[in-house]
Amino acid sequence: MTHLIIGSDHGGFELKSALCEWLLTFVTLTDVGTHTSESIDYPLIAQHVTAACLSHSCQGILICGTGIGVSIQANRQPGIRAAVLYSDYVALMARQHNDANVACLGARTTTLFESKRYLSIWLHATFEGGRHARRIDLLG
Repeated sequence: MTHLIIGSDHGGFELKSALCEWLLTFVTLTDVGTHTSESIDYPLIAQHVTAACLSHSCQGILICGTGIGVSIQANRQPGIRAAVLYSDYVALMARQHNDANVACLGARTTTLFESKRYLSIWLHATFEGGRHARRIDLLG
């Protein structure tokens, strides 16, 4: 069974909670927080998720208001390729061409229905390698 790490700031707490319930039906999941709707700084959550992903060699999901803030912080970590998912095509390309190992979602920009669809596409897609692997290697 696939293991995922998930985390959100306060802006993504409700979406994360709903996604956890759905995800637990087909993956094992580690929720690193936040566990309340009280304000928390998104860089801290992104750091927890990326560190856990790297130490457990697994994929992660990050959620904030737009997905942008957590993606910026996540991509500062060597070995992390975080992508904001905002369409079916982007979810597919994030895995097939960019080998994204962290999916970022915006709770204020993406519905629960859309989030489930994007994550399902992202989780079931595979990295194509080839010319894309060469490009990923250039990222450092």
